[in-house]
Order: sequence, then structure tokens, then C-alpha cells
Amino acid sequence: MIKIFCDKKHILDAKKLLRGKDCSQIEWVQNCNKLLQCHLILFPSEEQKTIALKYGIPFYIPRNSLLRKIRLYLKQIMREFLDNLLTLRLTPPPLHNGIVVLRVDAIGDYLLFRNFLHPLYEQYGKLTLVANQGCKEIIEKCDMQYLEKVFYFDRKKFSHNLFYRTRFLRTLRSHRFLALVHPTYGRDYCGEDIARKILASEKFAPQGNTSNVLDWCKKRFDRNYTDLLPCKSGVLFEFDRNAEFISQICGKIDTKLTIDLPKQDLSHFELKQKYIVFFIGASTECRKWSIENLIALAQSLCEQYQIVICGGKEDGHKGERIVKEIKNGVNLCGKTSLVELGLVLEGSEFALSNETSCVHLYMSLKNKKKIYVLSAGNTIIRFMPYPQEYCAHRAIFHPFIQKNFDEFLWISENITHSGAGLRIAQIDFKSVLEKINLDCKNEKKL
Repeated sequence: MIKIFCDKKHILDAKKLLRGKDCSQIEWVQNCNKLLQCHLILFPSEEQKTIALKYGIPFYIPRNSLLRKIRLYLKQIMREFLDNLLTLRLTPPPLHNGIVVLRVDAIGDYLLFRNFLHPLYEQYGKLTLVANQGCKEIIEKCDMQYLEKVFYFDRKKFSHNLFYRTRFLRTLRSHRFLALVHPTYGRDYCGEDIARKILASEKFAPQGNTSNVLDWCKKRFDRNYTDLLPCKSGVLFEFDRNAEFISQICGKIDTKLTIDLPKQDLSHFELKQKYIVFFIGASTECRKWSIENLIALAQSLCEQYQIVICGGKEDGHKGERIVKEIKNGVNLCGKTSLVELGLVLEGSEFALSNETSCVHLYMSLKNKKKIYVLSAGNTIIRFMPYPQEYCAHRAIFHPFIQKNFDEFLWISENITHSGAGLRIAQIDFKSVLEKINLDCKNEKKL
């Protein structure tokens, strides 16, 4: 049974939240003395939230009040009105005899999709791609053989700068395509605003879910497409979800997760023959392993390996702090391009990373050995853990998830969608070191 704590004043809201779900597995708990025995705390008070954070118990505060839904819905309608007004065309542009692929989400999402450009190219010829600016290097170094033109998109500017937004949409509307392919399963507001304004005779997308948009808005967004292709129920690994969608467009495909990185000289990084990589960056602080854990693990391993710290520029000060605490380390935070990062990872004995795009880059490499991934269960199954056939992958989840995997999976799929307040800082370095040492011991036996 899945034990969910919810006090009496919120129990009706909780049951309303779960309307249409199979609740036969739920045991409702209202006794505060049993809080630590629960698998989820719904609508926690500040005191209960503090307890949940301290003891590593998932909690969730739904933000879908009627007032908020109305505000977001009206905001979306206003955006659509302004887009229509500012990008109006009296005459359509000439028809471009090709298709446009819309993939404006993050680097990790693109890495789990990019291999499907090949079957699309074989079916339809060279493609036009609309992509996140952050993916530019990977696209231009690895994927241009499939592409005729790329429109790069800055999500922050598109969301907050009306001039940039209007200019970007007007540029897209100066082209007209035979078809639009929008493969994203969890489609969001930015992607849908772009899909709506692209001129194409046919528009394809998966039926998808409402993890990133209001259900009210999704009904409007679904009208952007001529064909919504069916999806299997439940949660699928994101690469497999992409394969499901593209196979309905291109027929049977045999596509593997892989990447061919152009070789580059890495001698200026002063890497030793035997090194390991710690990738310490992530999109949010709650997804970053603590500096104390990183230092303790590095100190335990620095006698055997050179410790190479990688991440973004914003992680540079943490990288310096780790290097100062160990004898054998180098800080490359903010000093590598994406391709260079991939090549550094490829030469390592193994890698350790927070759950971020670094993991998907590593798992795409042909000459990979092993990566240990620290995760608090955000978008579990969709992005982490990788299916069993990806043997180079080791997922290390928050202790609660390790102990209650099936219960957390149900909670994530039916209630929270993308995590539940768990912090990966609560993963103890000793448990990580134990897994690393056990793997090394087993490999020596072989």
C-alpha cells in the first residue's frame, strides 16, 4: 500500500487531485505521529515540510488552484492574440518542399532525439530544424549532414522579450513547409506557441501528456496539429518514446543512441593517463550533490585517479574548492565546449554526474565505460534510470527511492510528474564509494 499523509482540511482537495486515478493502492494517513512512515505528504504545513526535508520524505504542494488555472489560461490567450497581431501575413510565402522538425527543449532532450534525424532524412531528404540555442555546437559538429537550415531559439528571450519573440516568429513565418514534426511528448508553452505559428500543410505531434501545461491549454494546443499520433500508456524511457513517435512517421526503424564526436586536441587540459570525471553542474540547486560529499568522495579516490571536475562557469568556484582539498585534481568547469566535454568523458575510467545532460552525452558515446548518476527521482523512468541493456549506467537514487522504488514510481506518475521535494544531497558519499569499489572489485575478478 502507498501511505499518503493528508490532514483533514485538505482531504477533499487530495481526492479531487486524484480523480480518475486508480486509488485502490492508497492508504490515507491523518495521524501526525505516523508522518515518518508515509510515502508522501500532501499539502504539508510549514512544520511538516521541514520534517519532510529533514528526514527525506517526498512532499507535494499542488499549484493548480482554480484561480491560478484561470490566470495562466488568460495569459496564454493574450500571448496568442499578440502573436497573431504582430506576425500577421497577408500573403503566404512560397512553399518549401521539405519538412521542419521542432525540438526546442534542453540539451539532454535533444541528445535523446538527435539519432532520429537520420530516418527522417532518409524518408524526406534534408530537414529544417528549430532547436534550442544550447544545442548549437552538437548540431553543427555532428548533425549538419541531415539538415538544410537551422533556426536557433533562446527560451529565456522568447518568454520575456516581446521584440525577440516577434522577430523570431516572423522569421519562421517567412517559410512554408510541407509538414511540421514536433516530437516532444511533454509539450510546453514555448514549443506550442512556435508550432502554432509555423506555416505547414500538415502538422504531426504525439498525443503526449499534461506534465508541462494546464489540461485546459493542452486542449487548445492539440488543435495546432492535423495529426496527433497515439502513445503507449504509462511511463516510457524518453529515447523509446521518441522511437515510438518517429516509427509512426517513417515506418519500422532500427535506431540506436549514439554520437560521433569530431576528434580534438585535449593536451591543454593536462589530463593524466588514468582519470575520472566529476560533473557537478545541474539546472537547479536541489539536483546538485553537496560540495561536502564531492570533496569526501574525491579524497577517497584521488590516490588512484586524477580527479577532473567538469560543469558550467557557475560551478567554477565549487570546482576550485574541491581541487584545493585533494592532491590530484584539475578544474575544467566552464572551460570545455560540449564536444570537448564528450571527449574528456570518453577518455575517463568512469564518470560521476548529477542527473543532467552530461549523463545523456556520456551514454551516447561509443567508447564509454561507466557513469554513476545521482538522482532525486525527477522524471523517473523517462530519463533515469536507463533501461537494463545500457550496461554502462549506474543510477544512485535518493535513499527513500532506493527503499521505496515502486511506491515512488506510482507517486511520480500519478501525482507529482517531476519529483517530490527530495534532495540528492541526502545521498551519502559512503554509499556511492561502496558501489564504485564493488564494481572495481568485480571487474578485477573478470
